[in-house]
Amino acid sequence: MKGYRILLILVLITNIFGVGFGFYYYQDLLTNAPIWALPFIPDSPISTLFFSLSILLILINRKSDIVTSLASVYVMKYGIWTMFVILYYPYHFLTPQLANYYWLMFVLHFGMVIEPILILHTMNRNKMILLIPIVWLLLNDLIDYGFNMNPLESYSLPNIQIVGIFSILETIVLSVVVYTLAGNSKIKRIWNKKNNHYIQ
Repeated sequence: MKGYRILLILVLITNIFGVGFGFYYYQDLLTNAPIWALPFIPDSPISTLFFSLSILLILINRKSDIVTSLASVYVMKYGIWTMFVILYYPYHFLTPQLANYYWLMFVLHFGMVIEPILILHTMNRNKMILLIPIVWLLLNDLIDYGFNMNPLESYSLPNIQIVGIFSILETIVLSVVVYTLAGNSKIKRIWNKKNNHYIQ
C-alpha cells in the first residue's frame, strides 16, 4: 500500500507540472476564446487536471468513479490524439528545428496513455462511468471541430476533419475500454500482489 501511495503521489506531482505547462502552451488560444468555450479548449491540461483530481480523491479516500472514469478516458484520448497529430503532420511538427521538442512531447503524451492503469482498478462498473465520458468528450469534440477551436486551426493545417473523425472515434472506443476495465479483477490482483493491498 505504501509503495502504491508513493507512486500515486509522484504521478500526481508530475501531472501538476503538466497542467501548468499545458495552460502556458494554450495561452494564446485561451486569450482569444469566448468565455463559454474556455473549459473545452486546453484539452491536454484539462485532462491532466482531472487525472490529478482523481488521484487526489483516491489518496484522501474520497474517490469518485465518475471523476476517475472521465479522467482516465480524457488523458488516454489526448495522449493518443497528440501522438497521432505529431505523426500525421510530420512535415510541420518533426522538422529539424522542432523534432526534438515534439519527440519529447510524444513520449510525455505516451505517459498519459498508460497512467490510467494506476487507477482503473479502483472503480465500480456502472452506466454513468460509460455515459459521462462519452457525453462530455463528444461535446468537447463538437466545440473543437464544429466551432474550429482546436489547437491545429492556428497552424492552418490541411485535413483537420480527419483528425476530428479520429478524435470522435477515440471518445467512443476509449470510453468503452475504460468501462470494460473498470474494477477488473486481474488488475486488482496485480496491485494486491505488488502492494499487499490496493486503495479501494
